[in-house]
Amino acid sequence: MSGFYRPGFGRPGDIVPLAEISERLLIQRDNLWNLYRITGIEPLQPSAALVLNFGAIAVGVPITDRTLQTPLELGDFELGQFRMRPLDNIRIRVYQPRAVTKYASKRVVSTVDLHSRITDRCGHLTEIYSYKDEYPFVDVTNPTDYNLLIARVLFWGFRYKVQKLEVFPLEKLVEVPGPYTAIMGEALVRGGGEG
Repeated sequence: MSGFYRPGFGRPGDIVPLAEISERLLIQRDNLWNLYRITGIEPLQPSAALVLNFGAIAVGVPITDRTLQTPLELGDFELGQFRMRPLDNIRIRVYQPRAVTKYASKRVVSTVDLHSRITDRCGHLTEIYSYKDEYPFVDVTNPTDYNLLIARVLFWGFRYKVQKLEVFPLEKLVEVPGPYTAIMGEALVRGGGEG
């Protein structure tokens, strides 16, 4: 890649903005690299307004294919950077886009649950991004042997106003002039890499 590149994904520690106002973001979406300039940043504090309650979950009956639109809804030309923390004993499997699993290897899918806080106290490994109306989807399961009356997840992060600058095909990434911060706007699709 030409120019200066800063990885933007899930930096350990307290959540911080991906970049500052007037800096540029390079976001991978729809098999393209989209270059944006940040024109505004606003924190979204952990609060009751950013808690999504999936409701009651019976043992062995998962809630599937739920969008995270309600707590993470954004306006036109806005990007969201969010971390999540389950407040109840649930397991969350994340998809972004809808049919592509995040946090997955070839044979194993990692989930976010109450135990994630043991190894990821700040939530940096749960970091997700959404742009305009492209929200992550989740499946929520009950890992216990009793029915749950509530299944809540807390979100917090930053909302960015952005100005679209250019779009590059994936193979043209080396031609993107720096500096910029790059993030994956959707999960990696398995396969198709070069050996």
